[in-house]
Amino acid sequence: QLDPKSIITGSRRYSFRIDDSSFILFQRCYTREGRHDYVTQSKTAGPNAFVDCLAENVHSDIGPHHRYSEGILFDNIKGGPINVQNREDSGTGHGWSGSQIVFWNCDASSIICDAPKAAMNFAIGCAGTRQQGSWAPGEPDGFWESEQVPVTPRGLYYSQLADRLDDPALLTVTTPAQWQG
Repeated sequence: QLDPKSIITGSRRYSFRIDDSSFILFQRCYTREGRHDYVTQSKTAGPNAFVDCLAENVHSDIGPHHRYSEGILFDNIKGGPINVQNREDSGTGHGWSGSQIVFWNCDASSIICDAPKAAMNFAIGCAGTRQQGSWAPGEPDGFWESEQVPVTPRGLYYSQLADRLDDPALLTVTTPAQWQG
């Protein structure tokens, strides 16, 4: 998704977006000059995954966008801000952006990983400035582990795929460069 032409506001420039869908995998994607580059929309039930993706010259954050998406994996995503938070009455009354969201070995300019009541969100092995939620800074933190230090396995999605289907399945969906990090 390269260099879209539009004003940078509203429902525009969502480079790789999942809305009302489950079992979607985006992998090895690249975007430049997007807005909400790797994003889920309202009430999107997972599982869904964004794996080994890069966003450059971003104009807004990566992550679940609004109205409680669930079960999303952001695995080795590199880009601008990556967030899961309570957006309260932002936009069209966004509320909590999501729960059961996992940021795994992501590299971001900043990260907000808050947790709604009775649910959890995770930031594991991620690099980036840890921040409080923009709209509701008093919300509790999600689960953070190994801040600023990548964890093993490098990719959670591929590790789980290998556990389920063994290494031959992995060779059909990955490149040697992904295995080498």
